[in-house]
Amino acid sequence: MYCQLLEEAVRQLRNESKPTVAEAHVEIGVTAFIPKTYIPADRQRLDVYRRVTRCCNIEMLAELQQDVQDAFGEPPRQMLVFYALTELRILAGIFGIDSVITKNPDVVLTVRDARRAQAGLTGAPGRLTVVDERTVYLRMPPTYLDPEVCLFTLRNLLRAAYDRQGAGESPETAPSPAARLGAASR
Repeated sequence: MYCQLLEEAVRQLRNESKPTVAEAHVEIGVTAFIPKTYIPADRQRLDVYRRVTRCCNIEMLAELQQDVQDAFGEPPRQMLVFYALTELRILAGIFGIDSVITKNPDVVLTVRDARRAQAGLTGAPGRLTVVDERTVYLRMPPTYLDPEVCLFTLRNLLRAAYDRQGAGESPETAPSPAARLGAASR
């Protein structure tokens, strides 16, 4: 938060416009931070936090991850969770998702475009229900509601959709979650 406020103040002094980054709010019970055991120096850790807040796309985040790994070595699990949460926020924003909140037994998504969000969640385990144009419920099996499992599942789903989109596949070519579940139950 401090880094964001500082960066905004510098932009105002330079008369620069704020870059528009659609980033989702995520509340799934995951705590993400940079461990002091991985980056011991406060200044360096704060710099990495600052750089993460500047990441406005997946490519920037991947470049940052590589830079941090080159500087500090193989990241510990908590750092991977931190990166996954950041990537989920970026990807969710790309797919028109404003918020992702776990409310047992569902993951409730507030969306700008239900069709686009549904395309991003193609292949999700469980049942995807579009409640209205702004709300989508994802009911996954109970084991998927563990915070870290939920995080990595959602991140992987949206990343797969992002990669399909980058490869030029249309969302319609991928099987819908309902079709996938229906085929699995036969």
